[in-house]
Amino acid sequence: VPEGASLSRESRQAVGMGAKIFVHYLTSCANDICLKDKRSKITAQDVMAALVELELGDFAQTLTSVLEDIELVEQQKAQERAAAKSA
Repeated sequence: VPEGASLSRESRQAVGMGAKIFVHYLTSCANDICLKDKRSKITAQDVMAALVELELGDFAQTLTSVLEDIELVEQQKAQERAAAKSA
């Protein structure tokens, strides 16, 4: 929701339901991709491919960038924990 925007209770419920349906649909598409590759676990790559299949490729690029940033942060935290253990 944009900053400063105000939503009624019904609007929040509608947005929540829309998000739930979208996540379900995206997961279903990602699962189909996964099954085509004869795998049982959905990966981030499957989700990205599903976004492209749903013609949301621009969003997939943004999400990929965010996931890369998260991975870097996780790696840094792991390195810090390892350094703290060895100290």
